[in-house]
Amino acid sequence: MQTKNQLRFGMLLSVFALCIDASSLSAQTLVRIETPMEVPRWAVLERQLLADNASACKEFFEKRAGS
Repeated sequence: MQTKNQLRFGMLLSVFALCIDASSLSAQTLVRIETPMEVPRWAVLERQLLADNASACKEFFEKRAGS
């Protein structure tokens, strides 16, 4: 019986901790950035990589579906 009570207490404590954590997520913080800046090079390269990867995947699956 002792272990069942300990398990229930642990579960209750976990739910309580999740509720506290969820309530802290609901707080909103406003960050206003008014200075324009150039897109970082890594972001441009990442977008290019994603575009190239998408076309490569499409080509790969078209070949596989055709076989």
